[in-house]
Amino acid sequence: MMAKRKISLINEIVTGLVVMTMASTALIALTVLWTIGLPGEEKNFTPFILVAYIVVFAVVIAVFGTLLLSRAIIRPLKNLVEATEKISEGNFDIQVQEESQNEIGQLARAFNEMAAELAQRQKNLESRLTELGQTNRELKETRDQLIISEKLASVGKLASGVAHEIGNPLSIISGYLEMISKSKNLDEREQDLLARVDGEVKRIHQIIRELLEYSRPPSDRMEFVDVNQAIMESLKLIEVQKDFHKVKTNLYFNQALPAIPAGPNQLKQVLINLLFNALDSMPEGGSLQIRTAASDNDSREICIEIADSGIGIPPEHLTKIFDPFFTTKEPGKGVGLGLSVSLRLVEAMGGKIEVESVKGEGSVFRIKLKTGGDGCEQ
Repeated sequence: MMAKRKISLINEIVTGLVVMTMASTALIALTVLWTIGLPGEEKNFTPFILVAYIVVFAVVIAVFGTLLLSRAIIRPLKNLVEATEKISEGNFDIQVQEESQNEIGQLARAFNEMAAELAQRQKNLESRLTELGQTNRELKETRDQLIISEKLASVGKLASGVAHEIGNPLSIISGYLEMISKSKNLDEREQDLLARVDGEVKRIHQIIRELLEYSRPPSDRMEFVDVNQAIMESLKLIEVQKDFHKVKTNLYFNQALPAIPAGPNQLKQVLINLLFNALDSMPEGGSLQIRTAASDNDSREICIEIADSGIGIPPEHLTKIFDPFFTTKEPGKGVGLGLSVSLRLVEAMGGKIEVESVKGEGSVFRIKLKTGGDGCEQ
């Protein structure tokens, strides 16, 4: 395709004016020749005829000159001014018509290219702003999560220190109880009371040991874990909660379950999070059922099912409960990280969490974990 030949605006205007001038001059010359051939008396009107033709010539030059300038300069410039005003208002999807190949046409093409470039940059800028907004939100969530994680870590250190400090006086109390129990002056009732006190002190010792074990930093090392035992140890930590006595707990364990490859502390953290949620969903008491079972297919999975008779989860929240910081609890009673962290821990162990719930009737959480894996130690 041949490129269009560029035409100079000045040449275009001059050419048009020359054509009009030559045409008018030729018309006047013909008029002069015509008046020379007129009879004697009619020649007296020659000056008036010439003046009339000159006036007509001037009018023709003015009209066609105006039309020529309007078409070549004024109208294209007006279109450019209007388009520029629209761009200044933020409308970059504007194009002006390229009516000629002269300098005005070149200016129109350059304007259209500039407008297209501005429109593309505007889209890129909006896209970057959207990305920056999303990044800022993610950074804020990450920052908040780090703050909460640091706070939880501090609480864990404080709890560990307190547990150590409690352990020392408990050991002294146990020693005193043992000394008193050896006394021969105690009757049967006093011996029974001492035995009960000693039992409760040992129970406190056991809770502290399990709390210290639970508060240890998580390790990437995987071990073969007895699921039923992990559940019982988690329940011992939950039993000390003030409202636990309102809940009736039913355990249905499959005693033939194989050990699973997992991080012991991570699994306990998941179980404790789910047990806490179940307890919170039954403020007035209820029933808690914990069941373990092996899969009846070739998937080599075991299932831990925790079912409560609590308030349940609304359908619109079921898809959000595993999102970080999503919580329906009152301020100060939860930060919305329990289920999110539990899901990540279970997925890290190669498993998954499923949930079923009916509002007002309770919830069922199922943890499914593989029974075999590499890199585990017996």
